[in-house]
Amino acid sequence: MFEESKGIKASFKIESEVDDKKACDKCLAMLLDVTNELIQDSAKPLSIGSSVSNQRLSDLSEVLTHEITRFVVFVSKSPEIGTILPSVEKLVKTLNIVSCEMRVMLAPPAGPTLRSQVTSLANRLFSGLGNIVQQLRALVASGKEVPAHLTGMAWAHLAELNKCPLTNAAAVGKELASKLTILKDSREEMGQLSLQPVNASEESKEGKQDGDDDEDDEDEEMDDDDFQDDEEGQLTPEEYAVVVPSQQICTVSMGIVKQFYMYVLKCKFNDSDEKDVSMLEESLKAVSTLCQNFDQLGSALYSPQDAKAITSSTKTIVDTTMSLLSSLASHNQFEAVFPSTLPKSSAASSSSDSAQSISALWISRAQSKLQELLLNSELSKLSLA
Repeated sequence: MFEESKGIKASFKIESEVDDKKACDKCLAMLLDVTNELIQDSAKPLSIGSSVSNQRLSDLSEVLTHEITRFVVFVSKSPEIGTILPSVEKLVKTLNIVSCEMRVMLAPPAGPTLRSQVTSLANRLFSGLGNIVQQLRALVASGKEVPAHLTGMAWAHLAELNKCPLTNAAAVGKELASKLTILKDSREEMGQLSLQPVNASEESKEGKQDGDDDEDDEDEEMDDDDFQDDEEGQLTPEEYAVVVPSQQICTVSMGIVKQFYMYVLKCKFNDSDEKDVSMLEESLKAVSTLCQNFDQLGSALYSPQDAKAITSSTKTIVDTTMSLLSSLASHNQFEAVFPSTLPKSSAASSSSDSAQSISALWISRAQSKLQELLLNSELSKLSLA
C-alpha cells in the first residue's frame, strides 16, 4: 500500500564523517527520533480508502524482524557508516510503512475500542524499538558487546502485529474475553464466601473447663483457639441466605455475557454500518458496568453486610443484563446466527423448532430467570428493609 515514498517521512542522509563511531551514533540518534515521531503520530487516523489485511501485517512483521536483526548485527559486528546508513534508511522506510498501515486502521468506521487497541499496540511497538535503539547507542558508545537478547526483544514486540485486531468486532471480542475473566474471578470469590461457616450458637462454642478441646487442662496460656481463624467476618444464617441468590444472579448474568461473546465471534458484523459499531460499543460498556457491580456486590456480601449496596448492585446487574439481552435480540442477524452459539445438546433438543423460536425462547428464559432470582428470594426482603 505504501511501497513508494508518498505518505512516508523522507529518509535521512548523513554527511561523510571521518569517525565511523560518530556516524553510527548519529544514525542511532536519528532512528530514535523517528520512533518518537511515530509514537506521536500513532493516534492520527490516515484515510486512503483501503483496508489492511492480516496477511499484510504478517508480511510486514516478517520483513521488519529481518531488518532489525540485520541492523543489530551490523551495529554489533561492524559499526561503519558504509554498512549502517543503508540499513538504517531501509529500516526507517519499513517502520513508516508499518505506521501508515496501522493509522489506516484508525480511520472511520473504526470504533473507540478498535482505535484504542491499535494505538496502544503501535505505541508499545515503537516505544519498544526505541528502547532497543537507546540500549544499542549506549553499548556502541561504551564499546561493549551487543547482547543477543536485544534482537529477541524486538521479535517479541513485532509478534504483536500478528495479533492486531482488524475489525470492530474483533477488538470488542478481545475486550469481552478479558472482562469475562474478571466476571469469573468475582463470581469465584463469592463462591468462596458461601463456603464460610455460619456463626455457631454460644452453646456449641463452649469447650471443656477452659474453653478449649484439650484432654488436659494445663495449657491455660495457649488455647487451641489461638491457632484458629478469627470468627469476625463469618456469615450469620441470615447473611448466608442473601449470598446464595446473589451468586445465582451473577452466574446467570455471566452466562449471558458468555453467550453474547460467542455471538460476537460468530456473527459477521458490518464495519461500515454505524448501527453495528454502536451496538458493539454499547454492549461493551454494559459488560464493563457488570464488572464494576460484580466487584461491588462481592465486597458488600462480606459480614457485616451492606444491605443498601447489595440491593443496588444486584438491581444494576439485572437491569444491565436485561439491556444486553434486548440489544442482542434486536440485532438484525440474531435469529440466523444465535442458534449456532448454543451448545449442540440444546440445539439438537430444539431441532424441530425454527431458528426464530429457538432464539426467542432462550431470551425469554434468561429474562424470566433473572427476574425470578431478584424478586423471589431473600434479596427482595433487603429492598423492603
